[in-house]
Amino acid sequence: MKFENKVVVLTGGVKGIGRCIKETFEKQGAHVCIIDVLDNDYFVGSIGNKEDLICFTNKVIKDYGHVDYIINNAKPIFKGIDSCSYEEFNEALQVGVTGPFMLVKLLKDYLKCSKRGCEKRIVPKKRSPVIEGKITGFSFNRAFR
Repeated sequence: MKFENKVVVLTGGVKGIGRCIKETFEKQGAHVCIIDVLDNDYFVGSIGNKEDLICFTNKVIKDYGHVDYIINNAKPIFKGIDSCSYEEFNEALQVGVTGPFMLVKLLKDYLKCSKRGCEKRIVPKKRSPVIEGKITGFSFNRAFR
């Protein structure tokens, strides 16, 4: 199997595309570690909450010792300017930008990279904004293209 014993961190893996991603990796032998606000068999928590992220990443490292892939699939709130409150906008930023950044920051020392680097092992949400800059060797700009 192509992903036998690979460790995949997946945000938003309970429903929809996330569930399909989870099932596909598991069929190919991967261990999938989900963080989602919905009930699941690995970790219930919000990617937008720093304490949840710390507990989640500690559990992943305790259980597996490394990470092969990080897939950010959690869906932030999508509302227009007339219907989105200040609090909802901040929550969308936490789920869509701040949380994925912090997740990679917490796991970067445990991320197994290929000979070509780490960029292809960090998969962003399609609608995530570009984050410029390099963090210890992997470029968020490239990862978010």
